Amino acid sequence: MTSQEITEKLIGLKRNILEKEYLKPIVDDDKLLNNLSIILSTGIKHQCLWYPAKNQLNRITSIQEYINKFVSKYINSYNNRPSKRETGSSVNILPDPTPIKIFDFLTKDFIGDSVVKISSDIHQLYMNIENIVGEVLEEFIDTNTDSNWVCCWGTTLTSIDFCTEKHLLQVKNSFNSENSSSSRIREGTEIKKWYRRPANGNFDNQWDILQKITNSSKLTETNFLIYFEEILKRNPNLLTIPESLKNKYEW
Repeated sequence: MTSQEITEKLIGLKRNILEKEYLKPIVDDDKLLNNLSIILSTGIKHQCLWYPAKNQLNRITSIQEYINKFVSKYINSYNNRPSKRETGSSVNILPDPTPIKIFDFLTKDFIGDSVVKISSDIHQLYMNIENIVGEVLEEFIDTNTDSNWVCCWGTTLTSIDFCTEKHLLQVKNSFNSENSSSSRIREGTEIKKWYRRPANGNFDNQWDILQKITNSSKLTETNFLIYFEEILKRNPNLLTIPESLKNKYEW
């Protein structure tokens, strides 16, 4: 089947039929059933559903088969959310040794080699933390909004992170983190855009905007930082700590 053929067949399905006939047989959790029902019906309405790569799409022969893949993509991502993830996040690219060598050159007269090594590892840790901020942000918002707002885990809707039956929302950690493709998709659509970190550094104003969109006063910078710390305490596997720093932390 092509994406167009799947879309045409899905458009004729009302949400109650979609839920009863296609989702209930494969989803036994009521919360996830509700979430998937909202995501699918919203994606059908706005024609922004995720589709597999073309070589996989061509093997799909029925709507149920497509929905099975859609559900699997969502649930796999949901089960791997930051608070539940078993493998630590780290930046896999090896650091450029030049800054370390220049740092050593500039400071060799007043600090030792061990400080240079620790400074490098601290920078690596900072990058590892930065690598997961966006995902923790999504889980924080998902946890602190009512059931009308659903997180589209697994990028199950194209360029949309949260939705209700009436609203579409794209969430970014920073004002400059949106890629060009997601910007193009949003043109002419009804997707709202929100980012946590503005160019002027005024986080509070940004959270005020999100509170108005979601009608949730729990969404604040202070609560986000508390949530982030709590996740790291509950799930120390979330973050990869460089070996030289591990004995500095109680994880």
